[in-house]
Amino acid sequence: MFLRLSIPDVAIGAGIFGLAGALAPNLCACSLPEIYFPGFAIGIVTYLVAAPLLYRVFRLRPMHFPKCPHCGAPDGPWGIPATTQSKCEQLICGHCGAETTFWYNNPDSSEVGSGSSYVLRWPRPLGIWKRLS
Repeated sequence: MFLRLSIPDVAIGAGIFGLAGALAPNLCACSLPEIYFPGFAIGIVTYLVAAPLLYRVFRLRPMHFPKCPHCGAPDGPWGIPATTQSKCEQLICGHCGAETTFWYNNPDSSEVGSGSSYVLRWPRPLGIWKRLS
């Protein structure tokens, strides 16, 4: 599995962990050497809660897309979007040219077409996808 890291991904992660690191001494009465484990744990929990909200608000793409269901090309390479809506995105495989629909929210059963489609699961920033068809 290959994770795509862009500047917004790194900025959100560093900002959330920095904020959690700054809040950790106030949340638990620890001195500097003992603060690392609680600070790291608070950072992970804060990231899992806050990052999906930030990704949804700023409409950022997740860090990982699955391999092409048609040709099996690992991790895409997904090309230019064929169509982009607020709930889904149809991407074209860079190898075989087949279109695959990626849903960012759970679709209604009437919205899912006959082609290949995936829905994004929690935690959304990491790009954990569930195949629908």
